[in-house]
Amino acid sequence: MQTFLRQQNTKYTIPCKTSLVRNMNVKLFSVQLDNSSRTYFAGQYITGKIIIGNDTEVKTRGIALRFSGTASVAWMESVEEGSGDSLRSVVKQHANKEIYMDEELYAFGRAGEPEDLIIQPGHHEYPFTYQLPPNVPSTFKYDQGQIHANVTYIVEAKIKRSAWKSDHKTSLEFFVKAVMNVNRYSQASQPVVVFKEKHLCCFCCKDGPITMNIKMAKTGYFPGDTMSFSVDVVNLSSKRITGIDAVLEQETKFVSTSMDHVKVFHELVMKAQSGPSVESSGTENWVGEVTIPDVLPTNLGGCHIVLRSYTLKINANIALSRGLKAVVPVVIGSAPKKIGHNQDDSQDIKSYRNSPSPTFHDTYRK
Repeated sequence: MQTFLRQQNTKYTIPCKTSLVRNMNVKLFSVQLDNSSRTYFAGQYITGKIIIGNDTEVKTRGIALRFSGTASVAWMESVEEGSGDSLRSVVKQHANKEIYMDEELYAFGRAGEPEDLIIQPGHHEYPFTYQLPPNVPSTFKYDQGQIHANVTYIVEAKIKRSAWKSDHKTSLEFFVKAVMNVNRYSQASQPVVVFKEKHLCCFCCKDGPITMNIKMAKTGYFPGDTMSFSVDVVNLSSKRITGIDAVLEQETKFVSTSMDHVKVFHELVMKAQSGPSVESSGTENWVGEVTIPDVLPTNLGGCHIVLRSYTLKINANIALSRGLKAVVPVVIGSAPKKIGHNQDDSQDIKSYRNSPSPTFHDTYRK
């Protein structure tokens, strides 16, 4: 990982998307990123500058820049403990945390310096370049009810002071989109067949069966890909199948430090067009398709405490009875462009390092 820091004096400008810190000596202290959207693919270079404006000399132990990336989950739940007269309700908190990056660099001075460095009066800019690790997960935010979860990335600048003085600090959040090449998952590129069968019961008689056979050429996709599937239905029952529905659903698991405490939520991502009806003693073949939307990659592309998965769910709706359901797990990746099947990690990094920065849609914050 290469990081470059240098000082440069230029004409005074007001940066956008920054935090300003004011005190008696430091009138302007901010971090400015060159990418106005502050959004990057994992493995890309972040470029920007630290800006300081001061009217008088400022003593310092150095100017430091810290890049951090963390994930955290937390929720509370009420449980019953004890029995009989000692039964009581207790609120327990569950939490977990992961650290993906935490690196401090110096733009001026070095770690362990005494407070004998001087920032002269004026306007100062310290340009920097920092390369994100290639395997960090996507930014994620979830705040509903008692559950709070996030994957957050922060760049923080400090004007270091002596041990008995507070450091001057300013920080800025930026956003990351993971790069996950589904072509490296051999199972995701293999054909899959799912077979389901159901008999209907009418008093003491068994009616049917109804069978459903689902075929897919693969189960790994990138956003924008068309996911095609074939559904063969044989209805040997006396009841009519009123139609076939297909939906793409996401499951999100929040995992505490003790793996036995997990919160699970299911949400509809999108619905495909509906399939045909199937009369009693009839058969039908339906070919459906879904265009994969711009969603977060499976498991956010590398998070272990927020687990995101996707499934294609197909339901044959049976008149006056429960439908016949089938579920096919789907892996969704993320990349600035389609990556070849045989590329290794180092080649993947080269392919997207200089790609245009992504646009960070609201879907990445759900």
